[in-house]
Amino acid sequence: MKMEKRGRAAVVVLGDLGRSPRMQYHALSFARQACFEVDIVAYAGTEPHAAVLEHPSIHLHLMRQPIPPGLPRFLYLLALPFKTIIQFAILLWFICVKIPSPDFFLVQNPPSVPTLIAVRWACWIRKSAFLIDWHNFGYTLLGLTLGKLHPLVKVYYWCEKRYGKMADGCLCVTKAMQHELAQNWGIKATVVYDRSPEFFHPTQLKEKHELFCRLNKDIANPLGIHDCCSDGDIDQGMEIVSVTEDGTSLVTRTDGAGASYSRAPDCVAWNKQGMITTPERVEYTLFTNRVVARDNQGHEDDESISLNENRPALIVSSTSWTPDEDFSILLEAAIMYDRRVAAILNEFDSISEESLWKDFTKGKQFSFPRLLFIITGSRKRKV
Repeated sequence: MKMEKRGRAAVVVLGDLGRSPRMQYHALSFARQACFEVDIVAYAGTEPHAAVLEHPSIHLHLMRQPIPPGLPRFLYLLALPFKTIIQFAILLWFICVKIPSPDFFLVQNPPSVPTLIAVRWACWIRKSAFLIDWHNFGYTLLGLTLGKLHPLVKVYYWCEKRYGKMADGCLCVTKAMQHELAQNWGIKATVVYDRSPEFFHPTQLKEKHELFCRLNKDIANPLGIHDCCSDGDIDQGMEIVSVTEDGTSLVTRTDGAGASYSRAPDCVAWNKQGMITTPERVEYTLFTNRVVARDNQGHEDDESISLNENRPALIVSSTSWTPDEDFSILLEAAIMYDRRVAAILNEFDSISEESLWKDFTKGKQFSFPRLLFIITGSRKRKV
């Protein structure tokens, strides 16, 4: 079947578009590099990246979830057939009526049902090519909820395999998935690795400090004397230098927990012209320090930001907290790291030894950094 070129692409995500960065990047590539008009059909939810929202050739068509997530198991089983039928009808309306006919549909899998069926039908009706981007296997995810031997899982597997083989082209995220599709499904897929777009760049020091100032209350709460972020003596917060009625300077400090105290200033600063200045404000975070000073004429003269020498190593990760994503691997690795470092430093019981943490906060240098994990995501298995 010969298809006319229309200069349009349709990206279909039966999920929260804001949580599907790979599909957003596909849309940006089609719009920027191929100069296509791109229609994205997806569920509303998290806001997509600004580059997607602002691009004049990308058009969003957002649907509403037919049934709210988080239902109990017995209600989920009862609602599943109705949810699938409603999703199929709404999706078919959007991709067959609401958007112009594209050259091709690129659909994210999973979910496979009813997405692959609806998009395949739309391709027949609108004479468009059918492309699938395989992120995972839908039937395995459903099996985690219902059990591998559940009849619905077997039906789901049949639909996913049958309609997957009808695709005109397939992409996948890893070579392992490419091999699985070729060996057991008879589907030839091209591996397209995730790559960061150009709006990802190394964070400037000022941006880092502003970020850690915003996060300070969340990551620097005193959770206990052995916490990575605090041993009771860590200085985090802000110092403000003020002049009292008798002309003396007084430093008022607010720490990460919200407590404050005052003392005399213990430092002065020199500007580039060699003039003495008094720090007006000193901001502390777990990772950075920022000093704002004024010269003798009262002008704000210098703003310096530096990284703390004993800052922890920051590890950021997202997870769905679902059984298919074994996040315990990372957590177990962190425990192994802690034990290995404790053994090297002859701190065989690092949990009960307080001197190590006090040495950290007093500026002693160690070859092995503390680890601070920031983990995002919210599901039932989140702890």
